[in-house]
Amino acid sequence: MGLWICHQLIHKMGGEITLESQLGKGTSLFITLPLEVASADDLPQESATAVTDEAQLNQLKNLRILVVDDLPANRQLLQQQLAFIGIEQVMSAENGAEAWQILQHYSFDAVITDYNMPLMNGYELAAHIRNSATMKELVIIGCTADAREESATRCRDAGMNDCMIKPVTIDTLRTTLLRQEIISSDASMPSPPAIDDAAAQNNVPNFISNASATPLVAAQNKLKSLSGGNTDVELQLLQSLLESNEQDTAVLTQLYSRFTVDDDSTIPAEVYKEMASLVHRIKGGVQLIDALPLVDSCIKLESLLQAQDKYAVITYGVDYLALLTKTNQLLIELIASYAEIGSSPP
Repeated sequence: MGLWICHQLIHKMGGEITLESQLGKGTSLFITLPLEVASADDLPQESATAVTDEAQLNQLKNLRILVVDDLPANRQLLQQQLAFIGIEQVMSAENGAEAWQILQHYSFDAVITDYNMPLMNGYELAAHIRNSATMKELVIIGCTADAREESATRCRDAGMNDCMIKPVTIDTLRTTLLRQEIISSDASMPSPPAIDDAAAQNNVPNFISNASATPLVAAQNKLKSLSGGNTDVELQLLQSLLESNEQDTAVLTQLYSRFTVDDDSTIPAEVYKEMASLVHRIKGGVQLIDALPLVDSCIKLESLLQAQDKYAVITYGVDYLALLTKTNQLLIELIASYAEIGSSPP
């Protein structure tokens, strides 16, 4: 999946990517890009850029944002990231239907929404907003774990202004919001309440970076890059993610048992759809801890479920559930590691 994304990015830049492999020796990857040498005139003026950036960041502080995602950890992360860049007026909803109700009572400058959610998904929410006489100009930013080009196309077709690929970094969030050139307007409806961003000011020591890091250290490094180095936020995310994962694992295991009870039975399409939705949600969550083996496994199982390939699901499901359980254990170990950091003497 990562190589496919790299290929798409390089192709968009007019370049090429090739591989050379030798059995038992390894693989070499070559990238060719058509680049030009910049002249001094092309370089940005540092002082002017600094003034502009400061003005833009000050403009961000006045924005009112609605975050929509069915995974609590994703909502929590985005809220804390928004607080980190100075945006304090934030509300959240766990699906499009709840978001639509909130939009009837509060005024916002932008909505950041997941795509796949129960009751009303992000595309349907965008359609409701665009069809509203009073909200049709509202900025809508999609947020998805699906990096395929067709996902971005569907985002634009639904009327969204922009899209971000999960997990979203603070820099990506800031850049995407600035790109919209949103001007906060006076609203007749009340603004959302400010969130408590005190935790966002808590800077902490760096974790050791290592290209061959263990899953535990890799997860810590990933969380640090997303949270801006705030261990309080990271611990809250882990606890929220573990709770969601354990609930989803229980439901997924129960649904999977329907496949193995009777080999001759027909599995309803609704079961495949519900399982695919759960797997997609799990995929988005575990990307927060860089659990790449499970991410890849989610992609494969989701594809099998969408194809309604019963016997392939039965065969692959065993390994998937084992890997999911292993990742949940990693979350428990991560939470314990943060507890150790908190108890360490200064």
